Amino acid sequence: MQRPRAPNAMMTNVQLYLAVGLPTFAIVVALLVNLVQITGIKTEVSGLRVEINGLRGEMNSLRGEMNSLRNEMNSLRSEVTTKLDLIIAKLYEHDTDIARLKDKTGLR
Repeated sequence: MQRPRAPNAMMTNVQLYLAVGLPTFAIVVALLVNLVQITGIKTEVSGLRVEINGLRGEMNSLRGEMNSLRNEMNSLRSEVTTKLDLIIAKLYEHDTDIARLKDKTGLR
């Protein structure tokens, strides 16, 4: 036995196109929006990469300057040490001279 058909139970062409076309259109629009967002993120990441590379260059420059300053400080420390050693040697020399003079003059 056949079921009786309801009146207007058939789908018209417009209804079919809307039933299939609207979800498809919505998916395509969502994909395009995502593509635009991903492109924006990619641009921002590229900008950050450029900034990071710039910072690396600055860090390397600062590292070079610090090494130069370290070498300069080591050189100055060496000079100061040498001069202090000379001053101490002169003080000992003068101390022995004063002790000899005291002995000669009898001021002890």
